[in-house]
This record gives sequence, structure tokens and C-alpha cells, in this order.
Amino acid sequence: MFPAAMPKITFGEDFFKQISVLESDIRHLSYRLNDFHDPLETALEFVIIPSIRTNFAVGGRPKWKPLSPITVRARGGLEGPILYRSGDLYNAATDRSTWTVTNDMLIMTEIVSKVQYAIYHQLGTRNMAQREFVLYQPQDIEFIVAIFEKWLDFLIEEEWGL
Repeated sequence: MFPAAMPKITFGEDFFKQISVLESDIRHLSYRLNDFHDPLETALEFVIIPSIRTNFAVGGRPKWKPLSPITVRARGGLEGPILYRSGDLYNAATDRSTWTVTNDMLIMTEIVSKVQYAIYHQLGTRNMAQREFVLYQPQDIEFIVAIFEKWLDFLIEEEWGL
């Protein structure tokens, strides 16, 4: 025998209609959960681009390797700031129009066309130290997760009023 507190399911005339509505709501929510465009846009504006700005401002996190003596001589003895001689790389990396946001990813689509040497700094080469200017910090990831959590809460509340 079942305990008295056990919930009971009864099949009334509205049972299948309620199940159908619930199924439709779940399907709609599932569809919306496949499109991350909104939280990605928010993360780009409030976390990622500000983090890249900070990377440039502090010379990398972790600190970028110092410029080579050849580069320092070519700059007329100026050692810094690293990766900010003309401002082209900084401007391209922190310009919203450089980024493409799809329903499931962020892509820096225009940076290489605007600044051809960007990829060499980001990845490094045999002759050039890697200086990742697009490098997320642990706190960035925490903020991005929080953005996605709020977005999910919003969807659930919007769908079911919870």
C-alpha cells in the first residue's frame, strides 16, 4: 500500500490537454535554449571586451614577455607599452563590430582583416613571443556563467512564471 502523503495522479477530461500544453512549453523552452545569442552578446559587451581592454592596460594576464632588444631598438628605445604602438590591434580587438555573435559562439571575424599581425601575437610564432590579448581570466568565466544563469532564470520565469 502507498503512504497517504503520496501524490495521486487522476485522469480527468483535462489530463491530456494539460500534458499537451506542458509538452508544448517544454518544446518551446528547449528551442530557446539552443540560441545563446542574447547571453553571448551580454558577455561580449560586459565581460569579454572589458577583459581584453584590461589585458592591454596591464600588459597581459599573465604578464606578456618583454619586447626583444631588436624591437626595442626599432621603436627608438621605447619598451612599452607592449602591443600598443599604433593602437590598431587594441582598437580592433575591443571594437564590437570586429566580433560576430551567432546562436552558439563568438568569433573575432574581422580582426585579421583589420590587423593582419593579430594572429601572430595571439598564437605566437618561432620568432615572436605569444602575447594572448584575448585570454579570459577565472573571474571572467565566473561572470559569464552568472550571465548564462540569469538568462536561464529569465527564460524559465518567462515560460512558466516561476
